[in-house]
Amino acid sequence: MASKVVAQRLAVKYNPPTIALIYTRSDDPTKQQLIREMQLVDINPKSNLPQLCEHLFKAHAQFLPRDQISPDQIMKLLIRIKDNLFKKEEEDIYADVDGELNNSDLDFEAHAEDEEDDADFF
Repeated sequence: MASKVVAQRLAVKYNPPTIALIYTRSDDPTKQQLIREMQLVDINPKSNLPQLCEHLFKAHAQFLPRDQISPDQIMKLLIRIKDNLFKKEEEDIYADVDGELNNSDLDFEAHAEDEEDDADFF
């Protein structure tokens, strides 16, 4: 019987934009955790995230078993990465004519900047 991927958790890294799967192999008695990184080299503000999600499932089918990982989980991570990467560009849209950001009229929650090499685990 072929070894099967057993998903443990997913993670994101923002620089470079990456989704990582932490997994074990079904035939490994030690249950050693392994990592499969899937870099998102072409992600941009206009990326079609549902299409990118489907591409990830096709390109990494062995590591993204649909019976363990749903497209919704991957979509949430893609949205998180896209929002983090392009947050500055979106803030620039709201800059006033002097180039200063005017947050007084905006209704959104401020978030701390993530460090370049930080990863979020889920």
